Amino acid sequence: SYNQALGIWKTAEDINRWVAGNFIYDKGRAIKLSSNQRKKNGKISIYRPSEFFKTKAGVCVDLARFGVETLRIIDPNSDPKYLMIEFAPTQVNGNTFRLHWLVSFKKDGMKYFFCDSKRPGYIAGPYDSTQVFVREYEQYRNQEIVAHRELDSYIKAKKSKLERRK
Repeated sequence: SYNQALGIWKTAEDINRWVAGNFIYDKGRAIKLSSNQRKKNGKISIYRPSEFFKTKAGVCVDLARFGVETLRIIDPNSDPKYLMIEFAPTQVNGNTFRLHWLVSFKKDGMKYFFCDSKRPGYIAGPYDSTQVFVREYEQYRNQEIVAHRELDSYIKAKKSKLERRK
């Protein structure tokens, strides 16, 4: 069970081994979460880590949530964060994709990145900065990255009333 795994796992590498042997990308869910489908379908919940552990299938943000929240429990000193990458919009069968999520964490003063649905079971690093990783990742994916942010949550922050008027 997920709770048993939490008692055994101690590092990002432990999580990564499980991801490498278990993660399945869910293309149907990806379409439901695409920019234009999300507007039609309304809010779709991102899997809780225990739910993801059971299903083993999901998309980038499901995997990132699993990685961040699990690492916060087993190794909070690694300072796990969500890395949200915004690509130039891509159309696949009439569906718009632009956001991609993975996990950043620190170890021995360096940055590492994992829980990437495009290469599950891979830990990228060490890097001096997130910016260096993002430049390399843009080349790896062969897609233009227009923005990136390291975040404490995958949930989009609501804008204040003052910001909405601008």
